[in-house]
Amino acid sequence: MTKERLTVLVVTYNHVKYFEKCMDSILSQKTDFGFKIHVVDDKSTDGTTDLVKKYAEKYPDKVKAYIREQNYGVVKNIYEGIKSVDTEYYAFIESDDYWCDDYKLQKQVDILDTNTDCSFSGHNTINNYPEDPENKKNGKKFFKVKTQKFSFPKKFKKKDFIKIHPSSRVYRTSCLDLENIRSIEVPVWDSTSYWWFLSKGKLHYLDEVMSVYNRTDTGVFSGASKEKRDKMSIRNILSVNKEFDYKRNDLFLSILKRRKFVNFINYIRLKYFTKPKKIEQEYCKLLGYAMPVRIYTSVAENNLGDMLNYYLLEFYGKAYLRAYIEDANLLAIGSVFDKIYVNKRLKKDLSKEVNVLGSGFISDFETYKSAKPKTLKVFARKLNILALRGKTSKQRCEDELGKSFDNIPLGDPGLLANRLIDAKSVVKKYDVGIIPHYTDKKSELFDRIKLEKYTAKVIDVSGDTLETLKEIAGCRVILSSAMHGLICADSFGIPNKWLEVSDNVFGGGYKFADYYSVFGIKNPEPIDLRKKQVSDKDIEDVISSYAVSATRVEEICAALSETYKNL
Repeated sequence: MTKERLTVLVVTYNHVKYFEKCMDSILSQKTDFGFKIHVVDDKSTDGTTDLVKKYAEKYPDKVKAYIREQNYGVVKNIYEGIKSVDTEYYAFIESDDYWCDDYKLQKQVDILDTNTDCSFSGHNTINNYPEDPENKKNGKKFFKVKTQKFSFPKKFKKKDFIKIHPSSRVYRTSCLDLENIRSIEVPVWDSTSYWWFLSKGKLHYLDEVMSVYNRTDTGVFSGASKEKRDKMSIRNILSVNKEFDYKRNDLFLSILKRRKFVNFINYIRLKYFTKPKKIEQEYCKLLGYAMPVRIYTSVAENNLGDMLNYYLLEFYGKAYLRAYIEDANLLAIGSVFDKIYVNKRLKKDLSKEVNVLGSGFISDFETYKSAKPKTLKVFARKLNILALRGKTSKQRCEDELGKSFDNIPLGDPGLLANRLIDAKSVVKKYDVGIIPHYTDKKSELFDRIKLEKYTAKVIDVSGDTLETLKEIAGCRVILSSAMHGLICADSFGIPNKWLEVSDNVFGGGYKFADYYSVFGIKNPEPIDLRKKQVSDKDIEDVISSYAVSATRVEEICAALSETYKNL
């Protein structure tokens, strides 16, 4: 079989009239390389889901269906689809559009293979009005532009800018750089992803028509009112502008002005404000938004705790942006409290306040300082502590700040995973779920789990987050070297056990002891795979000795939930 070099990401929701034509146009592609098709269906209600299943069953080696059991919304649905890409290149298409050249993918991959300075490729597209066949714009090309390359412009000039349609794009996956994107909207929307990829390399534009854009009144953008379209455009510019730390503000402001999204007063403020926070406030005023939460998370690739941060903020209706520690105003899920000490990067500035909602320390201070010698035992920010992960973190904060925190909730917000999915409705498919920490994924020690009468599944937490939660819920027992694998299991009432596989997880058992302290569990002992195998008897022991109370979990969740609502 020819090696798969490209993934076609097909995004669908209630496209029953157009879906088959889109899929057939993809399957007809002629290439000298293998490609696969990932279809992400956001719980369609018009029969589209049946068509998705039909194609997945007919082409099991080519088509993989991701059918959502609940409606994710546009951003989550597409973002989770992007996370599923593991090939050198990926193409994107919404299933109400289609391709009209059987060699489209071959041409664009050849271009990107040859032009290594390019981060993505695009081509010309024609308009089609399926519900208005007499429309004079039917069959009209998007552009009258010759084949050429485009770079990120310093100033906005029409001749230096070409907004290729999403159906025309093939991206170089290595330029996606998901772990360094602070807003999950950036790789999702066509305008924000355009600027993001243009910042990573050049666009190669091919002046050939190879896709058709069906202009319907059901599209996310085309079907919206003018007011909503304007707000979407402003929000997208805010997201990508923030991603570049407002260093390109003049360029994006020119686009806003050209499209008449801002009046003179707004324009003057946006142009002459120099502090990022002031610029952000002005954009938020235009949108009628409150200032977004600026949350600090680690840079670990698809870390489950980090992803739960984003999903919980969305669940509780909080606009957010991922921020560097210097600019953050929220620490939540994760062992990130140590990051707020004065260090080489973070200087003391008590005029800035940081909310703490369930974070904890990763190790005792001396251990942390041995790894980060320039850290001082002084908090660099004014802290508004709303909740802490456990009793160890609480005691340290009381000792270092000289005040009591008896009246705040204690518990890891990851326990709120049970608010994100209905775990009770998930069918139990496996007896044992095995979850490696991302630093342990390649360890051969997991082969020491020798089960005879129990079925087992290795769960990769770097994939689709909600699907990962469902996979955890679909097991009767969880063994995990990742702490949030255990926390999610506790959230769902599933007996679980901490696995120790290596010394790669900094701080050893410090954070585990902190987490388990809220359940009255002292000195939790892991199963160390370096010292013993896991047998059926161990699984039975995990079930019989499981000591996390479902009542206590719900008490913690109720308190944390109120804290999120009041954030």
